[in-house]
Amino acid sequence: MARNSIYRNPDHSMIKLGIIAENLAREVIQHYNLPLAENTQLCRLNTLSQYSLLPDDIAGILHDIRQLRNQASHEGYVNAQNVANLFTWMDNVIAWFENMMLVQHKAVYQRPHSTYGINGIAIEVYVYGGMALLMLVFFLSIIQTYIMNKIGRFVPYIVVFSALACFLYMRIRKRGWPFWIIKLKDKLKEFLLKRH
Repeated sequence: MARNSIYRNPDHSMIKLGIIAENLAREVIQHYNLPLAENTQLCRLNTLSQYSLLPDDIAGILHDIRQLRNQASHEGYVNAQNVANLFTWMDNVIAWFENMMLVQHKAVYQRPHSTYGINGIAIEVYVYGGMALLMLVFFLSIIQTYIMNKIGRFVPYIVVFSALACFLYMRIRKRGWPFWIIKLKDKLKEFLLKRH
C-alpha cells in the first residue's frame, strides 16, 4: 500500500517505509541481544554497525530512510522520486534482514561476567558485600551513639549501684565485711569521734 501511494502521497509512503525500517532494525537488535544506549533508530543503526552486523551499503540505505522519514514527519514534504528509489533499495534491506534472522548461534552480546576474582569469587561479590557491611557498621554506630546518649546521664548511678552490689555480694559470701571495709569503718568512726 505504501509503495502504491508513492506519487499520490509521498510523505505518507515515506513515514510507512521509516516504520518498516525501524521495526527491522529493532528485530535484529533483539535477536542478537544487543545493548542500546537510547531507543532511537540512529542508536540502533550505530549499534548494529559497531557489532559488524550492518554492511555499509545497507547502513547507507537505512540512514537515508531515517533522514527522509524525519523530513516527511517534521517538514511534511519529500521528493516522490527519492521515496521511489528507497523502495527499490528495500529489497536489499529485506534480504539482509532475512539473513540476519536465520543465524541461530549464541547472541553476539552476552551480559558480562567478571573475569577477575579472588579465590574463585567474582569481584562483584566483594564489592556488594563490602558495601552492605559498611552500611551495617554505619547503622550500628548510629544505634550505639543513640543508646550511649540516652544512657550517658545514668552512668554515675550505674557505677554507684554496681559498687554497692559488689559490697553486698561480698558481705553475703564472706558472712561478714572484708577486713579493709572494717578498717575503713573504724578509721571513719575514729575520725568522727575526734571531731565531736
